[in-house]
Order: sequence, then structure tokens, then C-alpha cells
Amino acid sequence: MSEILNQNLVISRVEPLSWWIGMKTPLQLMIYGKDLSGCKVKVEEEGVRVKKIHKADSPNYLFVDVEIDTNANPGEYTFVISNSKQSGEFKYTIGKRRRGSANRKSFSTADLIYLLMPDRFANGNPSIDSTPDTKEKVNRKDPFGRHGGDLQGIIDHLDYLENLGVTTLWLTPPQLDDEKEQSYHGYACGDYYHIDTRYGDNDLYRKMVTEAHKHNLKV
Repeated sequence: MSEILNQNLVISRVEPLSWWIGMKTPLQLMIYGKDLSGCKVKVEEEGVRVKKIHKADSPNYLFVDVEIDTNANPGEYTFVISNSKQSGEFKYTIGKRRRGSANRKSFSTADLIYLLMPDRFANGNPSIDSTPDTKEKVNRKDPFGRHGGDLQGIIDHLDYLENLGVTTLWLTPPQLDDEKEQSYHGYACGDYYHIDTRYGDNDLYRKMVTEAHKHNLKV
């Protein structure tokens, strides 16, 4: 995860939240803050370096191409952003890639795929059916409203899915969709890095995936 350590420049968000050593896909960071246009970016530690900086139409965004050595050490790296008057920095986590992950098999014609809409599947935690930080509240009488399904409900029914013969779960987007109405499907998610709080949180999503794997289910 990235950790913002502001000094003078305001750095509000960095995406993606973290990365791994040895990935074939190159890393480009999106840095969001205030008046970042024209800033320089450097990395304090060895093994990771800034390759190129791209300016955006908005002065509040920078896109930074990052190069990671194959022998870089996993851990936190300090990115320093500066202009002639101000500076700021953030910590960015680059982890060790799991051994053999590049050889992981995807889904295929051999899989039985179950399309699962979390809000409509099962309610495992009624206390989060409506949350103070989201606009639409639960209303099971409305066919287009929120009905209260969540990640815990999926975890509670993994045996059922496995016994059906399912091998792969295809979830409609569980990320935050904060529309005022008809947000149950998740296809208008506004934050691709955080689970909708009416489903749970990022940690619970990780748990769901881990438990699904124990039932020989891909996600």
C-alpha cells in the first residue's frame, strides 16, 4: 500500500496501491494532488527508478513510468515529488511476487462459471446492509434497490457452490458504486481499489478469495 507523507505539496492519492517485483506489465503510477504539473519525481532507494513523467491536462495529475530491477528488494520505496518551491513524498510498497504465479492457469472451456451478483446472492452480515458513507440504503421491496447481499454471504455458501460443480466464480463488480439508485449491479464503480462497504472491505474480499481457493474455486 502507498503511504502519503506530505510536506508542502499535497499528494492525495497514488494508484495502483502497490506492485510486485518481476511483473511483465510495466508499472505506471497515477499521482493525484494539488498543482503537481511540472514537478520532478525521484526514488530515494536503489533498485527502483523513474523512467518517464507524463503531464496531464489537469495540473493535479501526474503519470509516472517506473522501472523495477529484477533483483530489487521487496519493501517500501520513498518517492519524492518536488518543484522549485515545494516538495512532498510518499511510501510505495513493492512486494515479492509469489513463486510460480506467472504460470497460474486462467479459466477455460473446461470450467463451469457461476455469474454471481453479490447484492442478490446471500446476506451474511445484515449490519452493513446500509452504511453511513454510501448514498443508497437497503430496500428489499424495490426490485432495482439494494437487497443486502455481501461477501460474507458468499463465504457462507462456498460449500453450496462447490457441490453444484462450479469451478469458477465471476462476480459482478464488488468495488464502490455510490449511485443514489440502482447501484446493486456495481457497474458504475467509482473506486476500483476499494470494496463497497455494503459488501465488506478489502480484507474480507481477500478472505473470500482465500476461502474460495480452499473449495477449488477460481475467482
